[in-house]
Amino acid sequence: MKRLFLCLIVNPIYSQKALNLKECEIALKKNNLQLIAQQYNLEASKAQIIQAKVWQQPIVSGELNFYNPEKGIFFDAGTTGQKGFAIQQLIYMGGKKQNEIAFAKSNSQLAELQFEQVLLSLKYQLAQNFSSVYFDSQKIKVLNEQIEKLESLLGAYNEQAKKGNVSLKDVVRLQTLVLGLKNEKVSITKDIISNQQTLSLITGITEIIEPVVNEKELLDTYATTLLSKEEMKKKLIENNPDYLWTKKNDGKPRIICKMAKVFKHTRYYFRRFL
Repeated sequence: MKRLFLCLIVNPIYSQKALNLKECEIALKKNNLQLIAQQYNLEASKAQIIQAKVWQQPIVSGELNFYNPEKGIFFDAGTTGQKGFAIQQLIYMGGKKQNEIAFAKSNSQLAELQFEQVLLSLKYQLAQNFSSVYFDSQKIKVLNEQIEKLESLLGAYNEQAKKGNVSLKDVVRLQTLVLGLKNEKVSITKDIISNQQTLSLITGITEIIEPVVNEKELLDTYATTLLSKEEMKKKLIENNPDYLWTKKNDGKPRIICKMAKVFKHTRYYFRRFL
């Protein structure tokens, strides 16, 4: 009896998604967990400003005599019964409330700058990996064309070497050249895979990202005039989140010092009996 064995070899299929840099940045802002965490911190710091502006509500209290022994009446709220009502309000002295608000605003501004720092760092990493994948893919295309032509040439050299028209040294040199190009292709392919994994991690996109680049727009974007040292310094002062965060953080100790002085003042409760 004859037996037929069927062998199936299944290779994993990874779907690809063609995206440009703008679309990747949108995905980053939507899906990146590190950026989302910073957004929550920013919202929490803004809520602290609202909380700092809120004054404590006045406390209204009342007292009633449980039992009037003279009249034998429980909860005597009449003209002869003992009762009392009071309103209590916390009063901040020495500008404590204003300093609390200033401190909360300073924390919120620092949180916003920290968010900008994280966003700028992630966008830079995204652009770097995106461009690396794109240009390395272009290199692979060129290498494939070169390898294909050289392998065709190598086949012809082998035929001529058998006939004695070409020396074996020339064949070996050509084989070495082809092998070198293939090794270079393997190295670049590893870099592409590594950068694509980083892109997926940054953007939260599970599919393999295939960069789409309009080369004309790319050239127009980077065809800018060179800036002088003073112009670069001015732009750094205006736009760099790291510099702005450091500058803003330098003023925070002054606010803390003012708050420490204010805390020496006693908090007073204003209480009025009715």
